[in-house]
Amino acid sequence: MVAGGSRLVRGGAPRRLAARCVAPRAPLGHGGAPAASARARRSVRAGAARGAARRARGPGRGRRRRRDRRALARRARNGERRDRARPHAAGGLAIVTRSLPTVALVALLVAAGAISWAFELRAPLRVDPAPLAALPSALGSWRGVDVPLEQNVESMLRADFNVQRVYAHATGAVVSFYVGYYGTERGGRPEHTPEVCYRSQGWEIAARRVVDAAGGDHALRVNEYVVEQGGERHLVQFWFRSHRRTGLLGGFDQAVDRLAGRLLEGRADGSLVRISTPILDGDEPTARAVLLQFALLLDSQLSAHWPVEHP
Repeated sequence: MVAGGSRLVRGGAPRRLAARCVAPRAPLGHGGAPAASARARRSVRAGAARGAARRARGPGRGRRRRRDRRALARRARNGERRDRARPHAAGGLAIVTRSLPTVALVALLVAAGAISWAFELRAPLRVDPAPLAALPSALGSWRGVDVPLEQNVESMLRADFNVQRVYAHATGAVVSFYVGYYGTERGGRPEHTPEVCYRSQGWEIAARRVVDAAGGDHALRVNEYVVEQGGERHLVQFWFRSHRRTGLLGGFDQAVDRLAGRLLEGRADGSLVRISTPILDGDEPTARAVLLQFALLLDSQLSAHWPVEHP
């Protein structure tokens, strides 16, 4: 009787069958020990290959994975803390906080919109150009003669008031002068700048710079061009002014001045002032000195003869 389960086995043949049934399984392993099946052998080989690969890679990859997992968990915890620290609006919606520059930009845009809306509601300003029309034709030793604008040029400039003159000095110097005034309702600045006008008339701008004029208690900063056409060269100086400031070069400083005028005084009128003289015998320094002297005389008179705006 052999314990092959709970059965009683008798006879020779059954005893051999029972012996085969209860024979111990051969252990799996290396060194020539027989494997139980082809599947077991493949499993052993795969496990050995994985172990060899892990040994070849070394311990660094596992450490990196653990470190990455810890970093992700730390970021998740920090995010939860920030979410808990944020105030919540009604209804349980979180209010997302923004950076200070973004908040400042939004506040500025809202303020600009409110200001623009307020100016749209106010009564339009009317321009009284009488003071500018009374600009004297005698400036020191200079004597001026009015030169009317052509109708098509005046329509293109779209200014509220224009003055164009030619001034002559006893020394023989000649200066061409133009001022175009634009009230608040027209935006306070011209649509056409000297650069556009000269080029449209066939003049080439050979040089440009910014120069300063100073005399007594009056100082002025102006744009300066050297323009050429057909062998003829002229020196041109121009600047922008408003009821608040003069010597504006255009662009950013002009935009800031207009905004300040609207906010503080409710008006943003302005003008373009341009003067020019021929460059004789290539003597550019003399032409510059003539224009700067004339610019100081003219600008002080423009300040005293600025147009009036009223509702």
